[in-house]
Amino acid sequence: MKFLFVLFLSLFSLSASAQIEFGVTAGFRSGEIETDIQYATTSGRTGIHAGVLAYLPIQDNWGLRSGFLYTRRPAMIDNTLSGQVDIQYAYFDVPATVLIKFADYAGAFAGPVIAFNQSREVSCSLTNCSAQDVQAVVMPWQLGLNFRFLPSVGAEMFYEYLPGELSASVSNMRTVGASVIFYLE
Repeated sequence: MKFLFVLFLSLFSLSASAQIEFGVTAGFRSGEIETDIQYATTSGRTGIHAGVLAYLPIQDNWGLRSGFLYTRRPAMIDNTLSGQVDIQYAYFDVPATVLIKFADYAGAFAGPVIAFNQSREVSCSLTNCSAQDVQAVVMPWQLGLNFRFLPSVGAEMFYEYLPGELSASVSNMRTVGASVIFYLE
């Protein structure tokens, strides 16, 4: 947590000397998971994310895209001994992606996101159940596009892949999402 505090303090202290762009963002995401439960099926669920983003120019059209986002990563597993399992994991995400701007109004970003688990709600239709062995920190990878409609309003579309386990029997989450960004000036 100290790392996050130092990162954000550094970003804010650099804003006087650099053209850091800050924005408030919110959006939706739809994800699919894999499970190792025999005969079980999975289905996609829609989650939300919201928070702040910052773009720190490094050189020419290259820069660092970071921020702090609250993200819900839901999933559904059906045909289990516990019936239908509804998974609602929540994370605080810190993107560490590189953004390449094609123009002042468009760019592409890619890189890791450090996600800290905050909530692990699970409900089952036939029995009581709980989340087992939920990973405290996971690292999804994002690839996306960033563009602006107006000087203060923009949007992002992204694909996210979270390799490995989120918890026992839940792994390899693939997500597509979209966000609206309101830039602060």
